[in-house]
Amino acid sequence: MPNPAVSRIDWELPANFSSEAEMEKMYDTTNNEFQNVVGMSVCVSAILGIVANIFVIVLSFGHVKGDFRHFVANLAIVDILCGFVFALMGYVNVFDDHNIPTQILYYMGLAFYGSFGIMIWALVPISVSRILALTKPVLYSYMFSGRRSVYFCLIADFLPVSVLYLICQVDHDTARWLFYGYAILTVIAYLLAFSTNYMVFQIVARHICIVQNLRDQNRLLETRQVALATLGQALIPLVCQVN
Repeated sequence: MPNPAVSRIDWELPANFSSEAEMEKMYDTTNNEFQNVVGMSVCVSAILGIVANIFVIVLSFGHVKGDFRHFVANLAIVDILCGFVFALMGYVNVFDDHNIPTQILYYMGLAFYGSFGIMIWALVPISVSRILALTKPVLYSYMFSGRRSVYFCLIADFLPVSVLYLICQVDHDTARWLFYGYAILTVIAYLLAFSTNYMVFQIVARHICIVQNLRDQNRLLETRQVALATLGQALIPLVCQVN
């Protein structure tokens, strides 16, 4: 005699495997389209950034006078190199039929994630030099006059790069600690860039009041532009790190 409890069970399977397969295929298609859009956006943005920074390099050596042009050119060169990394990673995400070796992709991926720290460290020379030029001109001349400005830029550039290189060469446990060290270096660079740019902004803001009292409208407009650009340079790295 059949068990009444068993006989009351609904043995019909409502699952429609063909519908689930179609939904999964649709999800994969949508996901691929989204990845392609993101990859193309990264490529286009990187190319535009490269072109803009090439223009900055030309202006820095043609129109910017003094040691300040070395800092501007160094920042533009670092942004160009990181832009090439961004463009390549965007290309890899869009086109699956590339013939790039896996080892190169590994190094490029590490460079991609480490490029934020490299770009922030490139802000350190130009940020520190400006606050010293405003507050300690004698110390500025001692540290950044002549080729010393170039040496300072090279140290700031190769410090994070050397840590990334060591991460690729050591064992896994040591690389993990080096990752922590790289994160600490990035935070230190950001604090230096943000604090020095904020101090420059405060000094220039006080200068705005002086110029406004003199009723020199052209000079006032130029000073306000410098103040806004300085504040933006201090805030942009923070926004990048939060994102």
